[in-house]
Amino acid sequence: MSPKMNELSLASREAILSAKNLLSSLNIRNPDEIEIDLIAAHSGASVTYRHLSHEEGHLLRAADTGLIVVDERARGSEKWRFVIAHELGHFICHRDLDQLQLCTDSNLNDWYRSSGHETDANFFAAEILMPEVLFAPLCDRSKPSINDVRELASLFRTSLTSTAIRLIAFCPEPCAVVCSTKGMVDWAFKTQDFAGFIRKGQRLTDATYAGDLFAGKPVDDRQQLVDGAGWGMRRDVYEHSLKLGGYESVLTVLWHPDDR
Repeated sequence: MSPKMNELSLASREAILSAKNLLSSLNIRNPDEIEIDLIAAHSGASVTYRHLSHEEGHLLRAADTGLIVVDERARGSEKWRFVIAHELGHFICHRDLDQLQLCTDSNLNDWYRSSGHETDANFFAAEILMPEVLFAPLCDRSKPSINDVRELASLFRTSLTSTAIRLIAFCPEPCAVVCSTKGMVDWAFKTQDFAGFIRKGQRLTDATYAGDLFAGKPVDDRQQLVDGAGWGMRRDVYEHSLKLGGYESVLTVLWHPDDR
């Protein structure tokens, strides 16, 4: 099974293969065996934590040795694991980059684009933390929701955001995941068969449950059918939105039946 996203670049496919080979060499068979800081150390990159002002993490390299520096505030959630995995992706896949490699929050969300070192590192990180062989069989869910995201995030010890993006890549139905802040879309990722196009900067209205959350209205924590017009679609769509704790952001999973 392969992600239902746009065709991957050769570099991204090679990054995924590198992650798979690394996991295979370590004989990892269960999610609880994925100790990413130990995997990094095994690969020649040690991990340290300190306060970083304008980045989530960065990589320092000297020949075959690396130092991954992670913003200490990331340790408040499972996000620190993705940061390490992302920087490890740079260390393993981009050995020709000798300069200081800085990675911001936007870099870590630069998923499923056509090319680029940050995209490659994200694909590597996703495969290391949520290996296809372990993750994909759990995604055969006909009605994907935030509840599925929560369950998988707990099992693989990953953030809700990275888990949601990984989930929709393997679900059988047309899906999208959207992150919005202060009532406007920050980014959206969708499968090729998803019927809508969600624009960055699109303002959310009370026609969406995500818009209701920003407006302070009570919203049931469950999947609900909505008029797709609120999401710029010409068909109804199932929406499950959740306000992310500590942030002025909302994470949304959308899906609709496959009519083919």
